[in-house]
Amino acid sequence: MVNDVVLVAFVPTIVFAFVHLQSHRIYRYSERHRGKMLSFFGGISAAYVFLDLLPRLEITRIHLKTLLEEIPHFP
Repeated sequence: MVNDVVLVAFVPTIVFAFVHLQSHRIYRYSERHRGKMLSFFGGISAAYVFLDLLPRLEITRIHLKTLLEEIPHFP
């Protein structure tokens, strides 16, 4: 179990180190294809909202509904 935790922490560390070491190449690529990259990462952000955040909001809606029903509503 401890080895799994170490592996989960080690893999992103290696990925971040690789990206850091290759940042000069990534920067040159991003200047050339800026519009395409913004569109791609914007799509990833929208997918993140729909796939991760909206289901969480649906779960918390039940809790918020019980919380807000206790507050008196003024016309």
